Amino acid sequence: MREEQPSLVNMGHCAIQVGRADGDVTIVQMPASPPTESELQARFERATGIRCGRAVRERMEHLMENHGFTSWELSRAWKASALVSDRQTAQLRRDFGRLDLLMGWTGMAMATLYFLAGMLESVLLLRDALFMYMPIAAALGCLLYVGTLGFFFYVFIWPQHTAKRVTVALQSAEAINQKAAMTAAEDSTRGES
Repeated sequence: MREEQPSLVNMGHCAIQVGRADGDVTIVQMPASPPTESELQARFERATGIRCGRAVRERMEHLMENHGFTSWELSRAWKASALVSDRQTAQLRRDFGRLDLLMGWTGMAMATLYFLAGMLESVLLLRDALFMYMPIAAALGCLLYVGTLGFFFYVFIWPQHTAKRVTVALQSAEAINQKAAMTAAEDSTRGES
């Protein structure tokens, strides 16, 4: 029987080499070469929708793996520019948007006042002829109100809240790392004496 030339199949995380000899199938699993930085960034962008450099990508992956953030939360904060890459340190930082928070809370307050004024007006000006349309108008007003609040919360307030949580998580991780480094330095000085 003739021996076939082995074929190499790259599976991403490993390569499998398949060949035949005397009717038997031989499968040899070999480790694949590690992905390049551009491949890692492309995968990260496909998974999260975030295009960023290596340091920020690694920081965001750390936040998702160790601090319970979701890719949706981080993506929303990144796209709203609540989280940005610091140009000098190439690290992730919060871009505190006071205008975003002001617009969000002001919009929610104005929507609430408008809703309450509309409901009060409809109750005070209630006429028998229009009474049958009142539940429909109230339902539509409530839907419009809830939708408006959701818009202001989603666009302006939630990204800033996520950025604040990220800042707290990064600061606590930094403090833990500094404490571990200090403990290691103390242990090494004790070992020398």
